Amino acid sequence: MSVLTNNTIGEAKRKILLDRFEKFTSDIYYTDVNFKSKVYPERRPIDDVLYYSVPELARIPFSDLNSNLFKPLNERSNRTFGPSWSTHWFLLNITVPDEWAGKSVHLIWNSSSEALIFNMKGVPLQGLTGGDGGDKRHEFPLISKAFGGDKYSFYIEMACNGLFGIGGATMISEPDKDRTFELKKCEIAVFDEEAYELLMDFKLIADMAAHLPQDSNRGSQALLTANKIINKCDTRDRSTWGDASKIAKSFLNQHNGDSQHTIYSTGHCHIDVAWLWPYDETKRKCARSWSSQLSIMNKFKDYKFSQSQAQLYEWTKQLYPELYDQIKQKVQEGQFVPVGGSWVEMDGILPSGESMARQFLYGQRFFKKEFGKYCTEFWLPDSFGYSGQLPQIMKLSNIDSFVTQKMSWNNINKFPHSTMHWQGLDGSRVWAHFPPMDNYCSQVHVKDMLFNVSNFKQRGASNISLCLFGFGDGGGGPNYDMLERLTRFEKNIDSVPIAKLSSAKDFFDRLKKEQSGPDHQLEVWHGELYFELHRGCYTSQASTKRGNRFCQVALRNVEILNLMSRSDDLDLSEEWKLLLLNQFHDVLPGSSIGLAYVDAIDYYRTITKNCEDHISTFTNQIKSTCDGNVDLNHLHDHVLTINTCSWDRSQVVEYALPNDSNHNVAQISHDGKALSFVKVQQLGYDFDSQKLCPDQIQLTSTSDFIQIKNQFVRLQINQQSGHINLFDYRMNRWVIENGGNEFQLFEDVPLFWDAWDVEVYHVDKPIRIHDPNVKLEILESGPLRACVKLQIQLTQNSRLTQFIKVHANSSRIDFHTLVDWNHEQHVMLKSKFPTTIYSPHQMASFDAQFGHLQRPTHRNTSWDWSKFEVHCQMWFDLSEFDFGLAILNDCKHGCSVLNNEMSISLLRSPKSPDVNCDMGHHEFTYSLYSHEGNLQSGNVIQEAYQLNYPLICKTASGNSYGKDSLFDLSAHSVVIDAVKRAEDDRRSVVVRLYESFGGRVDHVVLGVSKLILGQVKRVCRVNILEEELEELEFQDQHVDLGVFGAFQIQSIKFEFE
Repeated sequence: MSVLTNNTIGEAKRKILLDRFEKFTSDIYYTDVNFKSKVYPERRPIDDVLYYSVPELARIPFSDLNSNLFKPLNERSNRTFGPSWSTHWFLLNITVPDEWAGKSVHLIWNSSSEALIFNMKGVPLQGLTGGDGGDKRHEFPLISKAFGGDKYSFYIEMACNGLFGIGGATMISEPDKDRTFELKKCEIAVFDEEAYELLMDFKLIADMAAHLPQDSNRGSQALLTANKIINKCDTRDRSTWGDASKIAKSFLNQHNGDSQHTIYSTGHCHIDVAWLWPYDETKRKCARSWSSQLSIMNKFKDYKFSQSQAQLYEWTKQLYPELYDQIKQKVQEGQFVPVGGSWVEMDGILPSGESMARQFLYGQRFFKKEFGKYCTEFWLPDSFGYSGQLPQIMKLSNIDSFVTQKMSWNNINKFPHSTMHWQGLDGSRVWAHFPPMDNYCSQVHVKDMLFNVSNFKQRGASNISLCLFGFGDGGGGPNYDMLERLTRFEKNIDSVPIAKLSSAKDFFDRLKKEQSGPDHQLEVWHGELYFELHRGCYTSQASTKRGNRFCQVALRNVEILNLMSRSDDLDLSEEWKLLLLNQFHDVLPGSSIGLAYVDAIDYYRTITKNCEDHISTFTNQIKSTCDGNVDLNHLHDHVLTINTCSWDRSQVVEYALPNDSNHNVAQISHDGKALSFVKVQQLGYDFDSQKLCPDQIQLTSTSDFIQIKNQFVRLQINQQSGHINLFDYRMNRWVIENGGNEFQLFEDVPLFWDAWDVEVYHVDKPIRIHDPNVKLEILESGPLRACVKLQIQLTQNSRLTQFIKVHANSSRIDFHTLVDWNHEQHVMLKSKFPTTIYSPHQMASFDAQFGHLQRPTHRNTSWDWSKFEVHCQMWFDLSEFDFGLAILNDCKHGCSVLNNEMSISLLRSPKSPDVNCDMGHHEFTYSLYSHEGNLQSGNVIQEAYQLNYPLICKTASGNSYGKDSLFDLSAHSVVIDAVKRAEDDRRSVVVRLYESFGGRVDHVVLGVSKLILGQVKRVCRVNILEEELEELEFQDQHVDLGVFGAFQIQSIKFEFE
């Protein structure tokens, strides 16, 4: 008896057999005799091929093709195409050989790149992925049973990029603009179905032999069975294949017991809307990926494919209408399953709360309109952290379930749950599942299935999990091999988990039923899902983050002014969709190639320009509405001041003066603008807002310090270092006494993910400031504002200029900053503020969407230590019970608090995937705000809004007079975050409010301006999708909104006569 057929299995024998199995199915070794070669036993090159290379990197649609521009591709033609991002079209005219009659025939195409097959009418048929990697997709089925002499013609669009773009040395390296791609295969081949079926059986059994426990009976059985199949199967004698197949089926027909885990498996092709490619390439990726899945669905009728992102559907509808119609049909049949509910898979921490609400508003309404139903699960597998307010936002958008796997990437602590309840800041709960394969691109091999079970953390409490399978990030999705494996797993193969082709909804429906009993055992996770990786994404691509914040502000202001000015309806849906698109989880975080940011910045410019035009128009409309309202006591020129915040404001403002102005101005700024002290009511305007300021600035200068004082604080600026000390008169104490606003440079070299990561060790390697001696210049000395200009040479190539501003009536100190950040490599810039504040609970507070949260300022545990760099929205605060200090910002997110030291991250300089990331000119403002009491009573939230939403001021002639307010809100802790026209009834108005302090508020009353908006006819509480929840009583233009819970969001719809 042969040694290899003896049932005694040693380690050496096992290794030899596993190597034998690999060679039997190899694409590389022994392809003349191994079984893999039998799947395509006959091949013929396609001789009749024409091609057209599109000039200037243009991506032209099928309808623009000109057949006269095509030329023959022959044996003498160069079969290498480029450069990167170029497009080349091919026309293939195919004739099936007569001798192939009765056989199945496939087209084989490998252009080493992505490609898409079209029929002669321009309808996409299937995507193709070139190269020789595991994600290749070369085959396209032509006919299952040829007649011989069959003729076909197809167009193929070749895109000169790979599935993961055009990276150089590594996937995320700087894109290589001069790459070329070789057309390696352009042929037809006979497809042997019997050989393929046996090959799939064998590979599964060999996979079990490799990955089941070596000491298990089933693992040994798999090893011996696979070896028997090879011995029985003579690749040159087809008559032996049947017996080999019987051996395989006998093994595979042994079943599990009743306790085996079930893996609900849904197809998925994670398509990054932009990442290592620009937006325009993504549009083609959709057609390539989705046409491939439609083809697979036609063979596997139980296969369900899950696809998120309304934006991708809209692009496909616009560019590939016939494909989109096929998708809609498969949606109706239940195979193509829209998921997610959001416009794109946005970043989970950086967009504002209102932006997140709009993601679902636009996304869910699109899915309902196009497919007749809402999505019930939020699908965000690849974002870099998740806001603690997402559960509430989801629930208010008709979503009760959540899927991600990104938490498995934590590089310090292993996340403890696979299936759980996720409870948000307000107490809202959703079902949450993290697929235990730790992957959203599984290929569902045996090792994946086994790892799924061993890694499942709710064993005993649940016996089901979800699997997302298919090639992804660059699209692609499942291939036929994956479906073949899963259909075998569905048959309950002994020792392997059971697969069930399904959707995410199928999984959650089963989970809810499983957990419906009184003794269900799922754990609850409270608050944010902090991701212990990719912390650099809070700071990278600073211009993009600034564009996002400023566009969020601009769109909110336009919506409010549109109503305040009593103007006609204004549709901002296109501007909102551009903003939401740019919030995609690789664009806004800063982890895409430079080409993606060319588009993103252009979109921000478009939004900004449109909003500026609208604001100018609406401001003039307010002026014209009040023309002729002459007050004989106020015949001088006025300052029209507009307040878009939901509380009264008293501030020093800056505005431009017309050349012929006769304004009484208290102070002229250093750049020739007027400074005035104004008062204006909440969400309103006032033509006579200028008032006498009750306080004045005092500025003195010595050789040691420039000192600025008002009634609240005393600021000292060191003449040599530029560092500041801060004294608060109200509490009679120093807030900062050892030099704050200290600029720090650190070497910023992460382990791999360059633009993504800031690592814990970066603070251990500071870089010396090139010239620590600053240049200070006093620009303004009061009475309303003092301004000191600071200049410092940070490095040999980078310079910072800062305008430090103190106003007469506020303890807020603004640091308006300009940085020329040039030729830096892996350097991070921060500003540090060592404070005298001691938080007895060792906690600091951080602004979040529609609320805030607390994080530790100590490093007691690894969970605390992992938060060495964290994120915020508009502020973070360190407080004692009666006093505190907040750092506010107008576009920065990265920050840290360690003990009593607060730092804000300003700029980075990673080199991949964008070698020019953050290089150039930057402008931003951060502020110090010392306050009495805690952050709530100290008005930190309001002050941060006021930094981000400055009063809008414009001079007006003396014949314009008046004031009014859109709304009158009674509760100090409740914030009106959005005022917009209703989506379906543009005469109606939706107001979105939230409780901002973190506590219950009773009897919140909201009054409505009859003069501006009209007579209230009906009021109802609605969800984010603007569906009515309940009707509310109102009286005399006022409505009692009832109780607000801590951080609760409410949306109120007003209908008018």
